[in-house]
Order: sequence, then structure tokens, then C-alpha cells
Amino acid sequence: MTTPGLWRLSVYTLATEAEKDAIAERIRAALCPDPDHDGPCPNPWLLIVTDGESLDEADAADMTEALRD
Repeated sequence: MTTPGLWRLSVYTLATEAEKDAIAERIRAALCPDPDHDGPCPNPWLLIVTDGESLDEADAADMTEALRD
């Protein structure tokens, strides 16, 4: 049996606020398909959504460049 490891998945997107919310909801559903389960999620996860306005210039430039590639 393989021991679970810590992973970071990054998703960059250009989207409206409504589109961002829909994307975040789909990610939540993929990570935890039963949001009404008792207790903590059997597969611990964390979703952080950050808008581009709150990033420093270098991070925003890096993300924008990654989207162009």
C-alpha cells in the first residue's frame, strides 16, 4: 500500500466571478463528492481561491505568462 503524500495543484484561469465560482464548485465536488458526510472529509483537502488583484506584481506577471504558454 502506498502512503498518501502532500500535493499542490495550481489552476490559473481568466474568468468572471460567476465562472470562478462554478469552477471552484466543480473542484470541490471532485475532491469531496459527498459534502453531507459526517465528520471530517476522509480525504483531507484545502481549496484556496485568490483573485489577481491581491497578488503582487511578480506573481501576477508569472501567472499571466503561464496562461499565454
